[in-house]
Amino acid sequence: NIKDTNDDDNRRRSWYYMGGGCCLVVILVIVLAVVLSGGKGSGGDSNGDNNNNNTTTTNPDPNEPEPIPIDFLRPINITQLLLPQINDGNNNDDQTTSLLYMDEVFWETYPYANDADGSSGDNDESKKINLWHSAADELYLLVETNGVDVWKPVARSYGGHAWEPYLLVEGGGSAGGQQVSTSVACADTYCTIELVSLLETEQTHNNNRNLYMPETQTQYAVTRRTQRRNPRDTAARFLEQVTFGTVREELEQLARNMDATTNDDSLILADWLHEQMYKVPATSHRAFYRRHSTSRFESSYQGGTVTHPCQAGAAYRRFVFTEKHHGQRLRIVHQGGTTNNNWVVLMVANRVLSVLLDSEVTVVENGAVVADGRYQICERPETFLGGTIMIQRGGSCVAVAFGSIQGNPPVQFAPGSTALVPGMVELTLSTTHVETLDLLSYNAQKGDNAQRIVTTRALTEETCRTSLNFDRGGPIPIVFGKLEGQYYAHDPRFVFLENTVESPLSDGGGSLVESTINQFASQYQTACSNAPRSFLNQDSCVLSKDVNACSQAQVTTYGLEVTLDEATLQKFYELTNSEGQPHYIYAMKGLRILDDVQAPPPCQPLARSRWIPVPELTTQAACHQQNGNAVLGDDTITVLSALLTQFSDGTDLVRDIFLPSNTEITCNVADQHRKGFHLFTQQQGCFQNVHPNHLQVYDMTMWPDLHPGGPANIEKWAESGSAFLQYSTSHVMQRWQDNKDTFVNLGRLGERIDFGDLSSGLQSSPA
Repeated sequence: NIKDTNDDDNRRRSWYYMGGGCCLVVILVIVLAVVLSGGKGSGGDSNGDNNNNNTTTTNPDPNEPEPIPIDFLRPINITQLLLPQINDGNNNDDQTTSLLYMDEVFWETYPYANDADGSSGDNDESKKINLWHSAADELYLLVETNGVDVWKPVARSYGGHAWEPYLLVEGGGSAGGQQVSTSVACADTYCTIELVSLLETEQTHNNNRNLYMPETQTQYAVTRRTQRRNPRDTAARFLEQVTFGTVREELEQLARNMDATTNDDSLILADWLHEQMYKVPATSHRAFYRRHSTSRFESSYQGGTVTHPCQAGAAYRRFVFTEKHHGQRLRIVHQGGTTNNNWVVLMVANRVLSVLLDSEVTVVENGAVVADGRYQICERPETFLGGTIMIQRGGSCVAVAFGSIQGNPPVQFAPGSTALVPGMVELTLSTTHVETLDLLSYNAQKGDNAQRIVTTRALTEETCRTSLNFDRGGPIPIVFGKLEGQYYAHDPRFVFLENTVESPLSDGGGSLVESTINQFASQYQTACSNAPRSFLNQDSCVLSKDVNACSQAQVTTYGLEVTLDEATLQKFYELTNSEGQPHYIYAMKGLRILDDVQAPPPCQPLARSRWIPVPELTTQAACHQQNGNAVLGDDTITVLSALLTQFSDGTDLVRDIFLPSNTEITCNVADQHRKGFHLFTQQQGCFQNVHPNHLQVYDMTMWPDLHPGGPANIEKWAESGSAFLQYSTSHVMQRWQDNKDTFVNLGRLGERIDFGDLSSGLQSSPA
């Protein structure tokens, strides 16, 4: 029933054949939006004049018939939605909107104004349209397309709301991606939308894809989807917004309440909110998590301790690898057994996890044998027998099999192979004091239910009182249990203790603090959870009379200081290497501050920056000449010089300063984002701003087995007598940020630290 005076059969037929290939695609995007429909088209007036610059439009008539079903399509003249085109007074023909139809799908093409050379012109007005807001039960969608296989949403209006732009990420979501969107400016009843081609901007990041369309061929479609929500839809949408997740009974009850009333739905929803806030008792998400969590932990830390292998509730597993092994390096070693059989020894971080009998490690895809060596576990292991295990091999992440097991192998020790595990602890487990863990996530088709077991009472055998009489702190040694001839590995879990406002832990964790006090490394010591009384907690604060009650003010020191100088770092390696257990302690060099987006500029408020003295540059001219043409402002020099000479923290080799946000004098605006520059101070000479971790000392003993490039690239520095690790110029700085927390941070080069701040492995070394 739509008549367009400019639409003749020939043009309609030619467009159909030209764009016929996209019909199927159009049908597929029905899920997003349906073509505009309803009302008399305003593409031409009663005289057949179709000049858009003179067209006047109004909001859709509220007395029109019910919206068409969402699965029904019909073509509609888009000028029902279009306000008069913006006119800059030049009567530019490029502002004319041409209307194109294709079968039951409506298209709108907007030509751009181009300069004489064919490039985009400066006449931005020709790229803008005005569109009315949607009705209450409608979704309007403005889509840009190349007419073939690319569909990009530009803007949308729904439920009577104003138009809003879609935000897209260019560059495939990589670190270099940029967020782009079209410009939308709105009045009370309509919005002005700038038609900037997003397809064109994507060409910058995707030159190898056929996404680009010349501006003069860019096409836009405006579509409409109508749907009146029923009470159940409204209830579901509401509960999805206000809860962590509802249940069917609550959904149906709220929908019935809405269906049974003639009042506004918002009143029913307001009643629901009022009841939740004032009548329903609050429940704790934290308490629920703590009741059901079985988090794997391999050592104590400030938050608490882990299960002991002999206690009731200790977990054991039949499979070798867990999610904790993701990113670590698996070492595969073939070794001849006492009966001339081949043993395959599986090790992580120099710990033997399993010794398989006559079981070659092969690539699942092609059966290729994996040679002895170290391979990074490149994907999160599936934690059940036969679960997928992926290792980095030949530049690819491949799934591997262990003999007949197509994935995660069993904990196993071939006859006579336990001698390969010095100090191996083997407990005897009985079916009378263990039970199978009932895990909802377990897939019974993957194996038997005895893959995970838990002790129901404490083990009393002699080994628990002798070999396993260790402090609960620190890394838990690997302990194996044997049940009916099968080996299991102890699977330490974090221990939760009740500590709530209603029922506080009587000693505040004092007993745990005491049990981990001999763990010299602070990261293994449990912290006290008690807090001093304050106005924030005075209503719930109680005084503990427990003999083990602790205080956060308690600090453990050992009265022995160690200077982290170059000679000491070298001596650490020499002594521990002579015992066959080398420790790799390095001061970092080569970290590039200009390439690290996470390294803050010194003039950023609340920024902590690091500086090193440059004594060879003895004059201000020589010092500031290192900055090239970038001249530092006077205020910048004043502020940073004062901080460096009066308020810095550090050693003779490095200094750290902190820029407060409330200083009377701040850096010059031009210097706020500058970093890596030189600064001359009148009192102490020239300094250079360096990376915040430059000359920071780390214990990297565990890193060789985890390093993706192999252990040699980490070990070679200490082996050559150096106390420094030079960060590779081929590594991006994000790699440093992603991995630095793996290392034990000891302090700055030249700093004196307490013996207790050294890593526990270094302190307990026989050397």
